[in-house]
Amino acid sequence: MTTVAEVMEVMQNKTLSEALLDEQKSLEMAADRQNYEALAEEVIAYARPDLTNVATAQRDDQTQKSGKRGTSMKTSEVYIDLLLAAYGFQTQTASPSLDWFSYRMVDPTLRDDDDVQAWLQQREQVAYQMFRRSNFYPIQTSVWKDGLSLGNAPVMIEENRELSGMTVKKFHPGNTYFQCDAEGNYLLMHRRFWLSAGEAWKLFAPSREFLSTDLLTCLRNGDQWRRFEFLQCYRRQDDLLLGKRPYEYRTRLWNSLYLQAQSDKHKDAGSQGILRTSGRADGPVEGSHLSRFANWRYDWDPEETYGRGPGQHGIVTIKRLHGSHGDVMTAAQRGLNSPLVADKMQKGRLDLNPGAVNWRDNPAQQIQRIYDRIDYPYGVDMLQRFSTEVQDLFHVSLLRILTQSEKPMTAREATLLYQEKASLIAPAVTSHERDFLEPSHANAWQIAAAEDPDYYKSMPDMLKRIYDQGGKGEIEVEFQGMLAQTQRAMVGLRRMEAALGGAEAVLAIEPTVRDKVNWDEVFEKQLDDSGWWQDTIRSDDEVAAIRQQRLQMHLQEVQAEIQQRLGSAAKSYAGAQRDIQEAAA
Repeated sequence: MTTVAEVMEVMQNKTLSEALLDEQKSLEMAADRQNYEALAEEVIAYARPDLTNVATAQRDDQTQKSGKRGTSMKTSEVYIDLLLAAYGFQTQTASPSLDWFSYRMVDPTLRDDDDVQAWLQQREQVAYQMFRRSNFYPIQTSVWKDGLSLGNAPVMIEENRELSGMTVKKFHPGNTYFQCDAEGNYLLMHRRFWLSAGEAWKLFAPSREFLSTDLLTCLRNGDQWRRFEFLQCYRRQDDLLLGKRPYEYRTRLWNSLYLQAQSDKHKDAGSQGILRTSGRADGPVEGSHLSRFANWRYDWDPEETYGRGPGQHGIVTIKRLHGSHGDVMTAAQRGLNSPLVADKMQKGRLDLNPGAVNWRDNPAQQIQRIYDRIDYPYGVDMLQRFSTEVQDLFHVSLLRILTQSEKPMTAREATLLYQEKASLIAPAVTSHERDFLEPSHANAWQIAAAEDPDYYKSMPDMLKRIYDQGGKGEIEVEFQGMLAQTQRAMVGLRRMEAALGGAEAVLAIEPTVRDKVNWDEVFEKQLDDSGWWQDTIRSDDEVAAIRQQRLQMHLQEVQAEIQQRLGSAAKSYAGAQRDIQEAAA
């Protein structure tokens, strides 16, 4: 029976690079058992001409071929629909032209404090500037394309000291492997990538002696463009493989280690075969305890490690759409330029270009078409059905729900349609927010706080006291994109309509019961939920003073009106008394 001590002894007897390479083989076997790689290759072949084939990227590094891109495609329609979906989702979730997020305190008592609200809005502006300086917005289209087609969109979020911000690096989903627990939390991540000999020489300058002999030979012979495979391993500090290793390999809660995949230096126990580890050059912030690795899984099943996307779920329809395009194209060519049958005696005498001529023995010397009747309309109908299914797969139909309306709509009808769209697309948007946008904000907040020397000084006194006393004072991000706002507005409006509709009968009998509701609080909550500018919202004392002034002005007007009426009444009374006296005289 194998004991824990024996297992640890075997692990520690290997160099770290050897142990990591063995782990990589296990990760590849797990991905193969889940059929993720095979399915991803099919999606790339039929829907992603912009991505290198997974198998080719892994096995063809020596010949430096880029892989077959789009060779199975008969139309660009699938990729166009994918692009439209990516652009549509990005525009309605995290667009640079919109105020698409706000910060708020988890604690409701802190949420009601005006100073805390104002400070959070200042931090929002800092975060907006950081996102604009980075590549966050341009790279989102690729993130959406990967999630919608391949089900996974792995990225690494790092500090960019030159731009005083951050950088988002997107990885090929087919070359990224990871493990997660039953709740979906990531335990480790491995990534395959390729560098030329010259690039590796520059990137791993401090550890050049640990590069393979083959790579160094290429450099000596002037062949700096030959590509070699490398591995990035992103693992926790308490990982079994790092347990008794030197401290340099577990400097943080999460550690990033680089090694060459095929190298004769792996068994060098003195070097452990590691070319580079986490450090200042590897960002984002020294001492960071946040995971920089993030992976958006469009549709995740706890029974599997990897996510699945609409492109994988609908690969049958996608392949049939390409097949139908091929059939319709062939039918159209046959109809417009039909091949012919002619007598062999006429060979060399006829010029029937651009059509083809097939020769045979024919005493009657007749020339006739091979295809007299082609069922072109049936093929077009089938093509249209598959095309509609693909649009539904990538939610293009929902994203264009307003523009595809066949009749003019009222504002109320358009709002209801938009709310319906928001509710149907909500699951995809929610997972994108959780797996990509929230980690981006967590790192942006930490980087900004580390760079700002006045971060603590600018904090409201109430928050300082909480942090000084060991409290959390947790801050959460609330997304304000068009879809998120519509969904919240729909829920809030329906809740209010339902409540007031049910109370209508009671209000008709006793109107004073409306005093039971603090309408000021209702209105302020609506402003807060919509991300209204806090510095334009008056405090309770200011509102009370304005109302008191308005009341005094109203009382003065009433008193003036009363005085005027009393004066008029006195004059009328005096006139009446004169008339009576004159009549008596």
